[in-house]
Amino acid sequence: MSVDGRIRAYYWSLRAFLAEEAAILNPEHPDYRFPEDDDLVYYTHHLEGCLVFIDGSRLHFEFALGFDDAYNVVEKRYFYGYFDPSEVRCFQYDNSPHHPHLSTFPHHLHKGPVPSKGKDVALDCDLAEVGFVAIMSKVEELLAR
Repeated sequence: MSVDGRIRAYYWSLRAFLAEEAAILNPEHPDYRFPEDDDLVYYTHHLEGCLVFIDGSRLHFEFALGFDDAYNVVEKRYFYGYFDPSEVRCFQYDNSPHHPHLSTFPHHLHKGPVPSKGKDVALDCDLAEVGFVAIMSKVEELLAR
């Protein structure tokens, strides 16, 4: 498979994954956004959107796709923010390089509401690998409670 074909294959693996998760998603909600086809992702190597769940909670995401040394598709720069139905942040994972003191730098986690004043506290990342499927698994755990 060509390198660019791998981007398309990755996109379609995410679409297939979302189809399997249809029971917990609300794609009819006006804020639900996931690219309709692979062209934009193919040309930009960038994916962003907002998944709305049946309870009204939301997962905002944005990530750049690239390749590792073996030409496997990997999520390079990423942001995943999960918010409850009132838009209060439950958790956020990102790899912006602004917390060099953490052992998992640049990967880190924020929990709880975004502070209105002061700095947002960052924690060591608690996932072995941050990615779309791993984050969705975390959301599913929260929805099951």
